[in-house]
Amino acid sequence: MAPSKGWMDLISDCLNDVYSHGVEEFLDYAFKKTGRREKIHCPCVKCSNTYSATREVVGTHLKVYGIVRNYTFWYHHGERVGESESNLESVQQSEDEPSNEMHDILRDLYIEFCGQDTNDMDTDIFAYELLPQGSNLPQSYYDAKKVIQDLSLSYKKIDACVNNCMLYWKEDERLDFCKICGYSRRKTDKYNGEDKVKTNGKRIPKKILRYFPLKPRLQRLFMSIKIASLMRWHKDKRVDDGVMRHPADSMAWISFDKLHPNFASDSRNVRQGLASDGFQPFANSKMPYSVWPLLLIQYNLPPWMCMKQSNFILSMLIPGPEGPRDAIDIYLQPLVEELRELWETGIDTFDAYAQQNFKFHAVLLWTINDFPTYANLSS
Repeated sequence: MAPSKGWMDLISDCLNDVYSHGVEEFLDYAFKKTGRREKIHCPCVKCSNTYSATREVVGTHLKVYGIVRNYTFWYHHGERVGESESNLESVQQSEDEPSNEMHDILRDLYIEFCGQDTNDMDTDIFAYELLPQGSNLPQSYYDAKKVIQDLSLSYKKIDACVNNCMLYWKEDERLDFCKICGYSRRKTDKYNGEDKVKTNGKRIPKKILRYFPLKPRLQRLFMSIKIASLMRWHKDKRVDDGVMRHPADSMAWISFDKLHPNFASDSRNVRQGLASDGFQPFANSKMPYSVWPLLLIQYNLPPWMCMKQSNFILSMLIPGPEGPRDAIDIYLQPLVEELRELWETGIDTFDAYAQQNFKFHAVLLWTINDFPTYANLSS
């Protein structure tokens, strides 16, 4: 049975004798239950069970940084279901705390994980309960990021002028100053005037556009048999009875098909809408800040799917602190270039539903935004 965990509540007084004694009991228990002789996961606030260390280092970390408060089920340190019933007492969620639907479902299915850190809970359950034996689940954000990069679903960082004059892109990629306003590309130290650098020696830009390439994401839609079949829904399964249930029933769609019969001849050619608006990402901040995401909606999909958040494609994140206003066209350049290529040239991909290679084209039919943004996009 796991030792008492009351000492964990004394994290604000890590020098307390009771806390120190609790740490030693925890270390004795962890090394005994895991069967390890040299290193165990360090559950301190700094390491959060991500890194392993010796008994001496883990003990020091716990006494200096404190233990992760909600790590009440010591899964990483050998505790198993039913060993300590006291863990269930810490499950009660504050009424003021926002609920996560996925975490609630997991807690209902695996009540023994209640009280554990939600990230640890997700990782443990998926790794040990839901995935087949031998599956490898990324153990950190860095590992997960490498997987996404291998799928060609990462994003590109493109430096931008702090005054929204230009992107340091293509032929301007190596410039150090804006060719419009003359402002420096990099952040500078106000004391010595030198460029600020990261720990890896790279200079820090003042503003960065995060751009998510569109072509590989559209290709991925056709690599799923289910999604690839639904990308034809607007033509193969839509009921044409004069009732408007989907953008394919609109006069704009019908007129477009008449103007571009070659595009309309293949129902797999992608029709998209673009939505854009700013929002404050820091809910508790008193400082005004506006980040602008641009989302692409795939109208080939049926109505119960095309407007579902999980089917949106994030195209770019335009940084703040203020919105781009009528300079939004500066940031749209990478997307416009891809859209032109998709319209004029198309791109080869594999259709998992038809089991064949084909070339598809794409078009942007609509934008979804309020009137101020509509004015900016139309500038």
